[in-house]
Formats: sequence, C-alpha cells, structure tokens
Amino acid sequence: MRIHFVCRGNAYRSRMAEAYMRAYHPDVEVTSSGTCADAHRAENDPELISFTDDFLRRQGVDVAMKQHPSQLTADRLQSDDFVICMNQLVASEFVALLPHPPVYETWDIADTGETSATVAAGLGVEAHTKAIYKEIVANCERLLTTGLIHR
Repeated sequence: MRIHFVCRGNAYRSRMAEAYMRAYHPDVEVTSSGTCADAHRAENDPELISFTDDFLRRQGVDVAMKQHPSQLTADRLQSDDFVICMNQLVASEFVALLPHPPVYETWDIADTGETSATVAAGLGVEAHTKAIYKEIVANCERLLTTGLIHR
C-alpha cells in the first residue's frame, strides 16, 4: 500500500504527514507533494522547510525528510494506491490537475493562516502548528485503524 499526501506547497502539512508515517508506521509506503509547490518554492524553501523539520524533531519525529518540496504531477501518482488531500482547496486543485484522479480522501487540515474545525483563529505559529500536527496524527491513525489503508 502506498499513500500520497498532498497539500499546496509540500513544505508543511503533507511533509508532516509523510514524516509521521515514516517514523511511526514504517511498514506503510508514503510520499508527498504539493499542487502548487513550484509556484510557492521561493517562499517555502528553505525557511518553511527548516521550520517544519525543527518542529517535527521536537515532536520526536527525526527521520530522513526530503529537503525540497515536490510538485504534484500525474507521473508522481503512478504507483500510489490512496491519496490524501489536506483540505477541500487542495482537493479542488488536485482534481483540476488530473483528468482521472486515483482514489482519494479529503481532510480538513488548515494551512498556515487558515482555520479549520479544530484549529482556532489567533493561535501563535507554534500552537497553530501543534494543533495541525495533532489533526494529522489523528487522521493517520484513523486511516490505519479503520481499515481504509491495508498494510
């Protein structure tokens, strides 16, 4: 089973999900990319990459993480069994990029500067990131315990 996590810039949410799964569920093959990673590369790389990596290390996730965002392409999805879009905006961009998208699920995980059902407005960057990471972990564990993902 191969899971592909997709966000917009592939510097924050999808990288956190990929790193979490690699660290705590190494038997599941994972990758990640962004629907507009190339367009946001200058602003995300390396500052947000570094911030995300430092945050993950503080959470005990210290696995080999890719150092640069990856742009979502149809070729990157060739061997994927299941795709996770981090929120509805990402899902809309994902479907627009691909004429025949693979099986996917849409989560409700906010990007920086956004709010979601569980991330309150007005949080500082660290608290906001912790809340997003907590959502990612809960969703990953749900996938594994509900049988949506087969190992």
